[in-house]
Amino acid sequence: MKDVTVGARVTANPARACGVCDYCKSGRGNLCRATIILGSASTTPPTDGAFAEFVTVRADQCHVLPPDMDDATDAMLEPLAVALHAVKRAGVVAGKRVLVTGGGPVGLLAAMTAKAFGAVPVALSDILATRREAARKLGVEATVNPASPTLADEVRALTGDGFDVVFEAAGARAALRQAFDLVRPGGTIVQIGTLGTEDIPLPVNQLMVREINFVGSMRYGNVFDEAIRMVQTRRVDVRALITGVLPLAEVSDALRLAGEKTTALKVHLEIG
Repeated sequence: MKDVTVGARVTANPARACGVCDYCKSGRGNLCRATIILGSASTTPPTDGAFAEFVTVRADQCHVLPPDMDDATDAMLEPLAVALHAVKRAGVVAGKRVLVTGGGPVGLLAAMTAKAFGAVPVALSDILATRREAARKLGVEATVNPASPTLADEVRALTGDGFDVVFEAAGARAALRQAFDLVRPGGTIVQIGTLGTEDIPLPVNQLMVREINFVGSMRYGNVFDEAIRMVQTRRVDVRALITGVLPLAEVSDALRLAGEKTTALKVHLEIG
C-alpha cells in the first residue's frame, strides 16, 4: 500500500490472495482460490503462523494503525474483521431482530457489531452459561440456551415470528439446523462457522416455502480499515474480550489457557 512506510505500525490481514484472478480483480479477494493464509493447514505444506519476533507479509496486507491504538487492541482487529464482514453480508441490520449462535470471540464480536449497526434486539445462543453471561456483560440484550425445552416460547416472546437475521458462528451442525427454525419467513441466515468437509442435510423445503436467504461469509472481505475506524471511534470495545496476556516464552501455557472454552475468550502473546 502506498501509505505503508518504514517504521509504520500496522495490522496485517493474514490472508495473502493472488491479486490477479477474477475474484481479486472484482474486489472479492477473500474468495481467491490461490490464497495463502498465515497459520493455516489449507496449503501443502502448512503455512507458519505469527508466533515469532519477525513475520514477512506483503504491503497490500498491511493496514496502518492510528498512533494511539495499543497492541492489544490491534491484535483484536482480525477477529473483528471476520464479524464485520459477516454483518455486512447480511445487508442492512438496523432495526432488525438478530440472533447469533455461538458465544466464542467471533460470535460475540458479531453480536457487538450488529448492535453497533443498530440491530435491536440482539440475542446470543450458546450451550455454555459462561458464554451467555459474557454476552450479557458486553451489552447483548438477550441470551438463550439452545438446549432449553422452552426455547421456542422464549423466541416467540422476544421476536414474535422469529429473528430477521441469524448469524451462525458456533460451527455446529445442530446450531445451523436450529437456525432454520428460529429465523422468520423472509429472513436471512449468515453462515460464519466452519462445519468441516462433510455434507450436511438442510431443510430445503423451509428455504423455499419461507423464502429464507442463506448466505456464506468467508473471512474478511475488504473491511480491515473500517474495523480500525469502528474501534478508534469506540463503536465496538474489542478489549473487553481479552482474558489473558502472556509472554511469547509461555506460548504453551497460552495455548492451554485458550483451550479453556468455559473461561477464556482471547488470549494474547506479548512479543519482545
